[in-house]
Amino acid sequence: MCTLSVGRVNGRWIFTHNRDESVKRGLAIPPTLHDCKRGSAYWPIDPQGGGTWWAASSMGDAVFLLNGGFEQHRRDPPYRHSRGEVIPELFQHSSAQHFLDKFSFEGLEPFTLVGRFGDVLFSWVWDGNQLHAQNFDADRWNIWASSTLYSADWKEQRSTWLRRFLNDNSTPDAELIWDFHHSSFTDDKRYDMLMERWGHLRTVAVSQVIVGPDGTGIRYEDRERDQEQFLSLTP
Repeated sequence: MCTLSVGRVNGRWIFTHNRDESVKRGLAIPPTLHDCKRGSAYWPIDPQGGGTWWAASSMGDAVFLLNGGFEQHRRDPPYRHSRGEVIPELFQHSSAQHFLDKFSFEGLEPFTLVGRFGDVLFSWVWDGNQLHAQNFDADRWNIWASSTLYSADWKEQRSTWLRRFLNDNSTPDAELIWDFHHSSFTDDKRYDMLMERWGHLRTVAVSQVIVGPDGTGIRYEDRERDQEQFLSLTP
């Protein structure tokens, strides 16, 4: 599931995420407010696993989940718990390092976690055996796609789409990036930004979190309910 882009414009971080998921999982619970170690935080809830695919806090944290590690893996259940439970657990820790010191990834299905937590900007990849903690270039736009749905070639294609989009829009803002995540770049709907496969797998939600010095803004589009939310958090 999922495609995520991250970039910074005029001192504000813009995280935009397409959730590609089977509608057979049921309707997700829209973002609601939760108490956590770092103030209050919004996140939606997956009805099947009980976890979430993103969260944003009043302290300026924003973290996003993508299924899979570096490449497609063969599922080998049972797993200890849903990958979606990782983000709520992270938000019960005072820092990213404290979480890494205390949390065990063993027994979890591979996933990628990208975000900003405290002063740490990170990309963590759990490949099922080892955690790979990586940094990414904060001075350019980055894009990720789930290895469970997109091959290396299609990941690179997404990078090309974003690069060309930014070349055509040299001063991007949140609205333009929102448009990018809703744009069509290929006739093959299986791999487009708003994707659809097999009659039940499609882009069910688009989320955008904007983190700035004066607070956090959230835009959440539930494409299954045809509803949109605008939320905010202040330090």
